[in-house]
Amino acid sequence: MQLLVDKLSLDEAEYATLVRAVTEKRKISTLVAPADLDEFLARYHGTLVNGVDSIKKKERLRRRKASIKRQVALKQKAKLAKQQKQQAKAAAAAAAGSTTTGVGS
Repeated sequence: MQLLVDKLSLDEAEYATLVRAVTEKRKISTLVAPADLDEFLARYHGTLVNGVDSIKKKERLRRRKASIKRQVALKQKAKLAKQQKQQAKAAAAAAAGSTTTGVGS
């Protein structure tokens, strides 16, 4: 491995870049020489963009709808908690008012 790195490195200040990738079935790795790094990154970027574009629209829509449902549920839960808190305060105030009225009579 060291011989390959030394061979791909131009001088002591520049080193080859190790790139690794993992899929569900395979692991791959490669060494990229400093001179070839820009070209490699351009091709790698193109590959990533194609991979993202290939995601099924149906799957993306399903994820988005699920996210919206979660947000709506959280808002409804917060609203319900706020209403319950207000009702508890009102009940406490009513109880306190009836207690003071009963004491004074």
